[in-house]
Amino acid sequence: MNDTEHDPKGHPGPGHEPHSVEIFVNTRPVEYDNDTIDYTQAVDIAFPNIPKGPDVTFSVTFTGAKGDNPSGSLVEGGASARVKKGMSVDVVHSNRS
Repeated sequence: MNDTEHDPKGHPGPGHEPHSVEIFVNTRPVEYDNDTIDYTQAVDIAFPNIPKGPDVTFSVTFTGAKGDNPSGSLVEGGASARVKKGMSVDVVHSNRS
């Protein structure tokens, strides 16, 4: 991992000081150890055991984030949100029809 990489649980890569904050993923409190959260991390936290594939989709929204974008959506391969204590991330699972 380089200095900007992280694992799916949000743990920082080398060169980052760990700092855990409580965020809420699907209303469940989660101790999170990274400055940002992206689509893949949110999905992995919300649905760690759901098989992923082309027929499985997720909608990811957030509120209470740090910075100029305190709320919005996360998309696969897109930008991440800056984590702030108490922020809320909602992940909804569906199958393509």
